[in-house]
Amino acid sequence: VLNSDSPVVALDTETTALYPRDGYVLGLSMSYKKKHGRYILTDVLSESAMQLIQQILDTKTIVFHNMKFDYKMLSYHLGLKFRRELVHDTMVMHYLLDENDTHGLKQLALKYTDFGDYDAELDDYKKEYCAKHGLKQEDFTYDLIPFDIISNYAAIDTAVTLELFEKFNPIVQKNEKLS
Repeated sequence: VLNSDSPVVALDTETTALYPRDGYVLGLSMSYKKKHGRYILTDVLSESAMQLIQQILDTKTIVFHNMKFDYKMLSYHLGLKFRRELVHDTMVMHYLLDENDTHGLKQLALKYTDFGDYDAELDDYKKEYCAKHGLKQEDFTYDLIPFDIISNYAAIDTAVTLELFEKFNPIVQKNEKLS
């Protein structure tokens, strides 16, 4: 990623809770080119890997979908620092472009990309797991999802985020009031 010509990197986290103090970051996904994404379990991140990730944050434009969530999780749990002028949020961009539409990543993926309903496998697993183990779906956490399912899902999340940024950012930047 650091050696690529791409100035933009999409990031996302998979976590066990909605608030940093209630859970932890399971993994980090990133995309820096179209139709490409990778998911990294935080358990395997060494000190040198964390330094490389910080270098990415210091030198590349970083794009999130719902930045406030991921930013808090990454700052609190991994100690990562962000340069605010290099961070963008596709959810906020879409809100600027159409405040009356829905702004969820899955809905925007269906509307603006060809990834389709890519989280269906994850949703199916969640339903089956809850039924089999007598667990309410609202009590299900992502640490219960097998790596092969969550890694595919997470990688596509950032691939979608990158595509949305490539679509929305030029429109936002053209309008002085929006940018």
